[in-house]
Amino acid sequence: MPLEIPLEIIGEITVQLSKSRRALRSLALVSRAFLDPCQRHLFSVLRLCLPVSQESHDLSTVTPFSTVRLRDIFNHHPHLAGYVKSLFLSTSNSSNTGSTDGLFDYPSVFTDIVNFLASSPIHTITLEGPEDPPPFHWNRLPLGVERAMYRLFANPSVATLRMVYVIIPKTFFQAFGGLKVLVLIEVGWLKEDGSDSGFQGVTERVQKLKSIDLAPGRLGSSEDCLDLSAMTPERGLDLTAVEHAVWYTRDSVQAPFSLSPLNPANLKSFKLGVSNGMNGQPLDLSLFRRLSYLSITYLADMFDPLWIAEAIQSLPSNHHVRSLVLKFTNANDVPIDLFSSFELLRPALSQLHSASDSVKISLKIDLYDVLGNLEGLEAVKVKDYVFERVKWDGCEAVLQVHVSQY
Repeated sequence: MPLEIPLEIIGEITVQLSKSRRALRSLALVSRAFLDPCQRHLFSVLRLCLPVSQESHDLSTVTPFSTVRLRDIFNHHPHLAGYVKSLFLSTSNSSNTGSTDGLFDYPSVFTDIVNFLASSPIHTITLEGPEDPPPFHWNRLPLGVERAMYRLFANPSVATLRMVYVIIPKTFFQAFGGLKVLVLIEVGWLKEDGSDSGFQGVTERVQKLKSIDLAPGRLGSSEDCLDLSAMTPERGLDLTAVEHAVWYTRDSVQAPFSLSPLNPANLKSFKLGVSNGMNGQPLDLSLFRRLSYLSITYLADMFDPLWIAEAIQSLPSNHHVRSLVLKFTNANDVPIDLFSSFELLRPALSQLHSASDSVKISLKIDLYDVLGNLEGLEAVKVKDYVFERVKWDGCEAVLQVHVSQY
């Protein structure tokens, strides 16, 4: 006798069990009423291992069946490919890659699966290179796999792309059909794109992004590192309409410091991470008229609160900032006088508060060596400032200042 359960209850049950694949598989066998809702959760996130050469036969997948079995399932039930919303593509330089030589033609199987997904409503694609050096080079993909990937990228439903530790062709982004959110962590350019690239024949497009997250990381010292200045329409990227930006600069900011090709007037939230100083260059925020959230992380040999203070004071008088997060770290055991540093920040915070009494400020300082009376610091309260202190091994102190309203 079929179960007569309201669809709302069936949906709530599957949502509650969505984190357990085993539970979903069991629930799908209870009744046909649960089959489709469970399948939508089971296939919503898919993880595959990229074949990095013709000899790669890695069976890695987040699903409880082999990659060959996945292709067979899509062959017999193609509607299941339409349930995939997030696709994780990873590569590994571990010893198991290629260890099953002769088992089957993995690049062919992988290509078949990608072709099924090319018309699916996939929203997010994640491409992760190996955890250890060297990074994954896009040109290591077999040509057929590369072409299948570009067909997948052209899917207009793909709005978010996240890449970690990958080296890509300079024409890479032109293949996408409608990116809005881009996260690039340790991503660099291939020195030569190659004349036999699978990109040939693909319509060139420019992605008008709404959000960008950029961190060079281990590639920070490479001249081919994909930095903010390289993200231009010629490379398939238009950043002029970006409203949310995260940018962790290279090891050392070179003159002149510029946020181009971002348009500061359009930014609503901005996170800036500065490593090893700014070479004396100021951070001018005078054009950030729509900014509501500002976060600055300053990682340098010398703690420089005056640089931060000047940046805050450069905000326009009619700014819309409602949340300010400041994070400082002094490296290499360079001593810092915390009380004097705080006094340098006080005028800037006062100016920020004068524009709006609803500004929320949080300040986190990671210190390796502090001058001054830390015990006295705990008793200091200025309006709504509350100081907290935590120590590790008696040598490093983390001080946090939480401000509800300044």
